Amino acid sequence: MNKKIKPPDEKVMINCPVQGKPVNFLHCSKEKKGMPCHRALDCWYSHFQVKEFFREELSDHEWFDAFGEPVQPKVLNHMDVLKLEQKRAEKESQGKMHN
Repeated sequence: MNKKIKPPDEKVMINCPVQGKPVNFLHCSKEKKGMPCHRALDCWYSHFQVKEFFREELSDHEWFDAFGEPVQPKVLNHMDVLKLEQKRAEKESQGKMHN
């Protein structure tokens, strides 16, 4: 039997980077017209299993609306840029060889 994940007590406050003041989890979970703030996963992960909590609470559609696609780390973005540049350079060098 899976035990339901409970959020922190309403008395637990963290500094909100969006609001610029201390807020509790209840605020973050209903911040956007009853939907979680897009930063809730980042802000609360060290306090409890926030990702698992929202996975239990939200439908797939609600999850996507709240958190969207996962953001790639910058390292991966840089690697993608390097790969594109490498392909472009290869095409250029192939073009020069055929001229």
